[in-house]
Amino acid sequence: MNQQERIFDAIGKAACLIIRQDKINVKLKEIANFKQKTCGHCSHWMKSSCKPEKEGKQFKSSSSLACKDFNIVEYLPGLIASREAELFHLTNPDE
Repeated sequence: MNQQERIFDAIGKAACLIIRQDKINVKLKEIANFKQKTCGHCSHWMKSSCKPEKEGKQFKSSSSLACKDFNIVEYLPGLIASREAELFHLTNPDE
């Protein structure tokens, strides 16, 4: 392998590492977002069972802080587990 091929090979390896690190960062952000206790992650959000909106007449957006009645939506734990599995494979490519 000549010097030019070694340079391009090194650039390719560096690019792969940068891309993998970017994917890891995206998964970490997704997991952190899914774990936040916000109204959008609550099973009561936008339903008549949302006490702050119905009883307190408060507007609640998806990013509002959750109240004491927070109940995580049923599909979110599965999404978190899925993203954590993807993160594991990104951080442990040999396994």
